[in-house]
Amino acid sequence: MLGAIKQFFYEQVQRGVSESGDDTHALNVATAALMIEAMRADFNASQVEKQAIRELLDERLQLSPQELDELFGLAEQEVDESVSLYQFTSLVDQELEYADKVRVIEMLWQVVYADDRLDKYEEYVVRKIADLLHISHKDFIQSKHRVMPD
Repeated sequence: MLGAIKQFFYEQVQRGVSESGDDTHALNVATAALMIEAMRADFNASQVEKQAIRELLDERLQLSPQELDELFGLAEQEVDESVSLYQFTSLVDQELEYADKVRVIEMLWQVVYADDRLDKYEEYVVRKIADLLHISHKDFIQSKHRVMPD
């Protein structure tokens, strides 16, 4: 059963690939999906975490304000519904170089640390995503320490 958020991501990924002829748009949406999932992991999506995601997306991914608004609206509606990470992690894993995948993990750490606390569920989701992206444990830990608040 596909939820609204899963359908949105699927449509955006398919549209990005077919319209642009490359995976840039699809990759951006997939990366945003991973950040939303990390934010929702502790069942407390704070404004600070939402703002961190918006800033990271604005800085790195070039999603339009309309796409950001739609993405957040759907994510909030589907907060209790499970979303498969595989369709997003597989695209990121295939399209990004290793160093860029480590940067995605750093962005996830920035999101979960935005509220100055790390929940065990947030850490679990980031670890799961890192595993799906084939990030070494060493790089997983180093990326965590680079963004960890003092």
